[in-house]
Amino acid sequence: MEYTLIAPCYFGTESVLNYEIKKIGGRDIDVSDGRIVFKGDENTIAAHCIHLTDEDIDLFAKTGAKIAHCVAANTKSGKGVAPIYSALNKGVTVGIGTDGPSSGNTLDLFTQMRMIPLAQKTKYHNRSIMRAAEVVNMATLGGAKVLGIEKEVGTLEPGKKADMVLIETDSVNMFPLYNPFSALVYSARAENVSSVWVNGMQLVRDKQLVNMDLSAEKAALLAQMGDFIAHSKNYKEYI
Repeated sequence: MEYTLIAPCYFGTESVLNYEIKKIGGRDIDVSDGRIVFKGDENTIAAHCIHLTDEDIDLFAKTGAKIAHCVAANTKSGKGVAPIYSALNKGVTVGIGTDGPSSGNTLDLFTQMRMIPLAQKTKYHNRSIMRAAEVVNMATLGGAKVLGIEKEVGTLEPGKKADMVLIETDSVNMFPLYNPFSALVYSARAENVSSVWVNGMQLVRDKQLVNMDLSAEKAALLAQMGDFIAHSKNYKEYI
């Protein structure tokens, strides 16, 4: 399956937007008479979408384009908070993204899940929106729908791949547990992951990798990061 990845929906700053329009214009968007004409479809995954207008959201709903929401990267960079609550209300499919580790300092989906409702509640000044169950759905079935593989993964049901994450609830941060969805979104952390299965194969058991040596993997990665680490020292005041 082919996907069209577009950047203009980032809308971070006017200069970035104009650069991306000139760079990509003619494929997913047309620029004529100062107007932007979106040409996305159900195979379009738009990242960030920070400054979508109501009209933009209507176009997403009409065309079937989907959103990869990267809240940690967007807020750390000070770009803004995407109108995800409005997009969901209009039927737009939204999944959770992380951007890159340099953008938000983490690829941890538990961090993203926690930040999404906090940011949306603040943006809309409404504590009752973005229920925890809705956020968990974005992290699971929503992500699968964005990638167009919801018939294979995203939920546990006959005929789908057995992708499962077991979260332990013995740690103090998981106590007390009244609502499992709220516990996953607001209390759980990556270190609460006890076991992981991907397509029925167990990759994590009792919080330990089954088929890989974490220390060896970290050492191998650091060996390749020399230039990156040296360069990052120039930005230590900002990262």
